[in-house]
Amino acid sequence: MRLQALLAVLGHCFDHLVETITIFGIDPGTRILGFGWIEVNALNLEQVVSRGCGVIEPRARTSREKALPARLSLILRDLETVFAERRPSVVVVEKVFLGKNVDSAFVLGQSRGIVLALADQAGAEIFEVAAKTAKKSVTGSGASEKNEVRLVLGRILQMSAELESLPIDASDGLALAYQGWRAKVEFQQMKLQEGLQQLKKAKPPSGVEL
Repeated sequence: MRLQALLAVLGHCFDHLVETITIFGIDPGTRILGFGWIEVNALNLEQVVSRGCGVIEPRARTSREKALPARLSLILRDLETVFAERRPSVVVVEKVFLGKNVDSAFVLGQSRGIVLALADQAGAEIFEVAAKTAKKSVTGSGASEKNEVRLVLGRILQMSAELESLPIDASDGLALAYQGWRAKVEFQQMKLQEGLQQLKKAKPPSGVEL
């Protein structure tokens, strides 16, 4: 029993020593900003350590007269707090889609500027990804509806109840984090395969058989 207790304590200590990578996804907005994160073992990216999501909703805390400056200030303050707590290694930000409303895209760009500046300040890798790319990584189709993406994400990450309790913007942010995570996994697997191929091609030392 003492040995089992000792092993349990050592295992718990080891867990805290494992280096992790936190991949953040952010769906920027000036009225509501959605975010999500997936924290994984740096040596085994398939091992999820933690995951979560949320929203920053400055529209509920500002007056109409000074709406935009006040909302941007709240986004800056709240996202800075979230980053300080979660310490993102990677930040995936949704690309702006101009569409037909150019004015809205320019306003959205101000929120994105805050996100990009804070991500750089945090020392994170920054990637910009189209919404359809994030959707495709989750459901297999870039044309999926937002509700379908939320449903599938909830199943994959076992977060259905949490996602259902939050605005859809939270799952939009989490989908971006998911895309960044899977891209990291694929890259790690590709590098592993390249390393194995190089080992096979390398000439072994004299007297050694591979």
